[in-house]
Amino acid sequence: MVAREQWRVRPRGVPGRRAGFYVIGVHPGRRLPPILSRAQDPVLSWEHPEGEPWALVDRRTGTAYRAGVDTDFGTPHDVGYLGRLPRPDGNGSVLAIAGIHTAGSLGVVQLRASDLNTLWGQVGEHRFSTLVSVEYAPETDEPQTVELLTPLYRHDEETTA
Repeated sequence: MVAREQWRVRPRGVPGRRAGFYVIGVHPGRRLPPILSRAQDPVLSWEHPEGEPWALVDRRTGTAYRAGVDTDFGTPHDVGYLGRLPRPDGNGSVLAIAGIHTAGSLGVVQLRASDLNTLWGQVGEHRFSTLVSVEYAPETDEPQTVELLTPLYRHDEETTA
């Protein structure tokens, strides 16, 4: 049985004082938590230009992904982020689950639950990140279709873009 503990991560804090592996779900809101900063992920980044909505950017391809609801089209589509990142204090790693909006985070959880063996087979215990496309029911934010937008980028195979 896995020990489970729930706590709130302070915006500028380190996620807990104990060494080990943590799972953290976040939403960027107005300010991005340090665990999702550009320094932590060599390939994917969060960007929030002044006056524009949040975007997840694949620096390898230069593609910026935005939620459909934030575009002129207003479609029920969100983008999620999944990554195993180093903890800022160097004591283990964090599995970061995030979406531009709630539906993106829910889609990442659904993908992880349904395709865990595939994900594990490709990344094992290595640090990685990927983006997920989520089509959702607008009334409930429930994911309807979930698929990878980017490859599973293994960080030990990447250099900072």
